[in-house]
Amino acid sequence: MSNLPNIIGADACSDKLVVCSLQGKPTDVRAAHRGAVDFLEIPTNSVGLKMLLALEPDVVVIEPTGTKYIKFWLFNLPKHGVEVRIVHNAKLPPYRKSLDLPDKDDTADALALACYYFDYKDTPYRWVSHRDSDICKLRELLHRIEAFNRSVNISINRLKQVLTYEFPENTKKGTDAPLFWGWVAGLRQSKRYDRELVASDGMGISSYTKIDAQILYTQIIHTRELEAEIKAIMCKPKFAPYMRVFKRWQMSTRIAAGLLCQIFPFESLLKDGKPEIERSRGKNLSGKKTKKRLSLRRFKKCLGVAPVREYSGKSDKKAKKAGSALARKCIWRWTFAILEKKNVKLNAHTLPFREKLNEMKKNKVPVKKARSWVWNKAVIRIFYDLYYELYPPKQTSM
Repeated sequence: MSNLPNIIGADACSDKLVVCSLQGKPTDVRAAHRGAVDFLEIPTNSVGLKMLLALEPDVVVIEPTGTKYIKFWLFNLPKHGVEVRIVHNAKLPPYRKSLDLPDKDDTADALALACYYFDYKDTPYRWVSHRDSDICKLRELLHRIEAFNRSVNISINRLKQVLTYEFPENTKKGTDAPLFWGWVAGLRQSKRYDRELVASDGMGISSYTKIDAQILYTQIIHTRELEAEIKAIMCKPKFAPYMRVFKRWQMSTRIAAGLLCQIFPFESLLKDGKPEIERSRGKNLSGKKTKKRLSLRRFKKCLGVAPVREYSGKSDKKAKKAGSALARKCIWRWTFAILEKKNVKLNAHTLPFREKLNEMKKNKVPVKKARSWVWNKAVIRIFYDLYYELYPPKQTSM
């Protein structure tokens, strides 16, 4: 028996894994791909789990493309004592190319994943860290709500069009009227709407409209159930400091959840419990060192508002935002629903940002640029608010 670890590289497909087993990195990886390494297709089910365990893996290296595809394996393999390592989606393509493997091939991905372990097994930042179970659940609930919202918008727009001739007095009802949609679906009683329908000159509620309303009503109720689950998770003591900060910034539960699932635990963004700052050479090669606030950069990237630029020769390409699209959408919603709504009363934390935003608009600054400025400054303030909430300054005794 060999004492070398058995490393399984596993490329996830919709219903299977393509795997290869290595006990060391091949000297010529391309030659190994052409025939020296055996590949196996394993179905994503109970039979496939037994097949994979029969290979006696010590570590399974996988890429999180399509998180639903790998969830089965992430749930079952650790229960059998198998370590699972996850390689970030952005890191595998350039690594595979450096091995001179085909551009995109399931077997090439599996081999590259196995080789990746031998090159970077002792480099923590090269791997996707395993998230807190509550944070994973929170992300899943938020993505489910986002998916439901798209369906709800389609359903409610179709129903409003039909109601213009079936029941025109109630064409402006939205998702905040579950009683009305439940009544249209025939699932709830309402004497008020019964009377209005009798008095209406519309054509009456058709059976097709009732079916559509049933679908919409189910979607609305399920979304509210998901929101209740989110609130229950966010009430846990470990999230209390974060929620105090989000409350000061007048963020709704769903917006706060979108940010929380990206930045928790906050300690992972720091170094030795303090914001990491580095002095290094700037991009203009002048020799003058610039201060780089690395922890703040990580925080901004987590929230999807960190600019990423590419410099080459004389060209200075346009910056784009990197990071979580979900978090970036949450910040946009907060800006639009809180700062830009005149009927929302703001506190001392948020009022200066509304004033600055209005000032920039008045000075003909493009709206997109003005909002981007507000996002950047607000995120910086939120970073330090969270830091001092979690690490309050020590009081010096006189």
